[in-house]
Amino acid sequence: MTKNVAGVAGAFGMTALDDEQRYQAAVSKDPRFDGVFFIAVTSTGIYCRPSCPAITPKRQNMRFYRSAAAAQDGGFRACKRCRPDASPGSPEWNIRADMVGRAMRLIADGVVDRHGVEGLADRLGYEQRQVRRLVTAELGAGPLAMNFNFSKTTQYGDAFAVSSIQQDGFTTGTLSGVNIDTSGVVEAQYTNGQSVQLGQVALANFADPNGLAQQGNSSWAQTAASGQALYGQAGTAGLGQVESGSLEESNVDVTTQLVEMITAQRAFQANAQMISTENQITQTVIQIPTQA
Repeated sequence: MTKNVAGVAGAFGMTALDDEQRYQAAVSKDPRFDGVFFIAVTSTGIYCRPSCPAITPKRQNMRFYRSAAAAQDGGFRACKRCRPDASPGSPEWNIRADMVGRAMRLIADGVVDRHGVEGLADRLGYEQRQVRRLVTAELGAGPLAMNFNFSKTTQYGDAFAVSSIQQDGFTTGTLSGVNIDTSGVVEAQYTNGQSVQLGQVALANFADPNGLAQQGNSSWAQTAASGQALYGQAGTAGLGQVESGSLEESNVDVTTQLVEMITAQRAFQANAQMISTENQITQTVIQIPTQA
């Protein structure tokens, strides 16, 4: 019957169980149902988890709730053995695993050898009977049957002395500079002598670079005439290399620009001469005496 309950729980996410299936889960004490629903016992006034180690109550004395808060609102108090009011995943929720872990550490420290199981139980805050039961259920043997073998461990006592002053690490460093190699790899350099690659500069090529639209200064934008940008690594697919610390020269025809500048200058001079001649004519006209 427990197998059928587990199958129903897996098929419906453990939320579509009826009271009879919840009862069978409580009988099986399957911890997979912990937190899915809670069992309240009317004869004792407490509520538990389905995996509570206490004796399963009679069916007519059991009530089922979806949450611990609902069970408390129904007037029931939490069981002190299974702690259904604890948060899932906390040490209080999985008491057995937490207690057994603490017991193993104490046994390894020699508490049982010095003080016996009674001393172990006092350190854990449990009764001896409960300590034996939980440890046996978790590990398959009681506290007295635990035997730790330290024969493979070694420890040597010797006077302290510095045996080596060779540094095997690096001191704290601050950024001292950035370098970019010909392939576009950006490398950060630090004061402790270390360097870290931060990234790589990607280059773009166009079918017709002359079709790019100037956006101001040295910024250019893609247009239909230039075609789509073809990105790649420097030095590959016809792309040039990156020169770190260099200033790019003008990307225009200097001779053409010089000729256009001379032409513009000559036009300006001609316009200025025309304005000067016109001004002289105006002054001559003004100085002609008026005829009576």
